Amino acid sequence: MISQEFRQKFKRDLGDNFQYSSKVRQKLEAAKIYTNRGKVAHIKTINNVFQGYQDNLAIELMIMELYEEEIAKKKKLEKLRNKYSTASEDF
Repeated sequence: MISQEFRQKFKRDLGDNFQYSSKVRQKLEAAKIYTNRGKVAHIKTINNVFQGYQDNLAIELMIMELYEEEIAKKKKLEKLRNKYSTASEDF
């Protein structure tokens, strides 16, 4: 189950307005993880898992993987910004 601490960290690091649901849904579809009815989980189900109202290990895993991917992107962007802001001073 997604913990309150993780939710707070997620929102703090990625922002309150980060649109995670559709990205998680895409990850589920790419991994071919479907419901018992053979469909990708609904956005509401993904939100319920994130809020801790519902348990689903596959969705929880995709939420955490998305978090790690987004944090890695932010770190890479910050590193590149620092690299090029320092490089511009050399000219």
